[in-house]
Amino acid sequence: MNVKTKTALSIILPLLLLSVMILVYFIRNSSGDIKTAQAQYKLSSKELNREFILNDSITNLKYSGKIVELHGIIADVKTSEAHGIIIVFDDPSMGVKCVMDSTIKEIPKDAEIGNTVKIKGICIGSDQLIGVMMNQCIITEKSGTNH
Repeated sequence: MNVKTKTALSIILPLLLLSVMILVYFIRNSSGDIKTAQAQYKLSSKELNREFILNDSITNLKYSGKIVELHGIIADVKTSEAHGIIIVFDDPSMGVKCVMDSTIKEIPKDAEIGNTVKIKGICIGSDQLIGVMMNQCIITEKSGTNH
């Protein structure tokens, strides 16, 4: 490795590690009830996704650990043993993924593909592999179907 590569790695790796540690801290220490908490940001799922695509490092700083309310069209609904229920907005592969609150044990009746809903949760950031993720999410409003 040349000197420039070593210098770049010595700067980037600690910053990456610090970012992950901060993200874990926010996830573990997010207190309060999402249902009653005020959203710090309200926007469409497409707008949030677009911001992350344009500049994910600045957008991660802006939204990570914050309560965000999104509105958009449900593209997919998944269940996972590790994460529970996951609602995906707009694009099944790279849309915003909303991991529902752990108290929600069954797929909500409003969580049908094609429905337009508002979901509030904690933004945990984005990466190029999984896209934008939100955690502790709840459906706050169903606007209708787009079938």
